[in-house]
Amino acid sequence: EHTLHAVWFLSPAKGFVTDDVGQLYMTTSGGRRWTAKVIGGGGEPLRSIFFLDADHGWIVGDGGAILKTQDGGATWKEIRLGGAIALHAVWFVDPMTGWLAGERGLLMKTWDGGSTWVSEKPPVQTDYVGLYFTSPEHGWAIGRRGVILGYRR
Repeated sequence: EHTLHAVWFLSPAKGFVTDDVGQLYMTTSGGRRWTAKVIGGGGEPLRSIFFLDADHGWIVGDGGAILKTQDGGATWKEIRLGGAIALHAVWFVDPMTGWLAGERGLLMKTWDGGSTWVSEKPPVQTDYVGLYFTSPEHGWAIGRRGVILGYRR
């Protein structure tokens, strides 16, 4: 039996779920039927799904796994951060600008759609587990031990 980590629906009919063995499941029937999709990811837990719009989506997980789609989840391209870092959250404000959050104080930003990631060096070292951005200049990261970190550029 698998633990499910993330869910995202693009419409009342089309949605995705990830699990603890690196599997992505997709529905086009509003959840009545689910189909496993082969996407890469190396078998590690996939912990977060984020879609900017009907086409552009990202999934992140353990082992530095980053998966990207530009066709609504039909195909996925794998990008690896390297190392054994667990990524817990991903958020994009446009197809090029996004953030990652993970264990051991990991907060990173991309300006090129996820090909290159730069550390944001947060002031508090904790495991970050969630992100929310309202614009490229304004957002939040949440983490263990009650940490809420505001971001302003």
